[in-house]
Amino acid sequence: MKNKNLILAIFSLTLFFSFTVSAQKTENKSSFSYDSFEVKSINNIISTVYELISGHAGDRDWVKFKALFCSNAQFTSLKINEKGKEVFFRGGIDDYIAYLKPILKEYDYYEKETGRSIQESGNIAQVFSMFESIMLEDNTPENRKGANCFQLIYKNNRWWIINVLWNNEPRGM
Repeated sequence: MKNKNLILAIFSLTLFFSFTVSAQKTENKSSFSYDSFEVKSINNIISTVYELISGHAGDRDWVKFKALFCSNAQFTSLKINEKGKEVFFRGGIDDYIAYLKPILKEYDYYEKETGRSIQESGNIAQVFSMFESIMLEDNTPENRKGANCFQLIYKNNRWWIINVLWNNEPRGM
């Protein structure tokens, strides 16, 4: 079945957070190290975002997720819903987690990157990342495609995500 091959993901997730490094270190309950390989390269930090969002229904490692983002990072999305209406979301990391957490707790969700373009200049970068996702709702898969646009800065010997802008393709495309 095609859907088995799609165990890849989205819900238009893009990720960011507002936490200082010292606050992150004191609240860190995961095995994540803040000088870990996950934050040393652009490719690794983006891949880690997808890995942390994807999985069987249940909790995610939100401490590690937050550690990928810079203070005051913003998440923004403008999508078209099933009724053709525009749906706008803008918030910080805690807003994003509050939005996503109940969905991921209840449903299997997998988001897979299908293409990546990186523009980098000095200590800033922008990553345009295409994705496919699948969410299993009552054993019925919902497949989506979309794009994430990540903005990053290199500070204190590591990359930080500072903004995420994303959308899903309209259904049926």
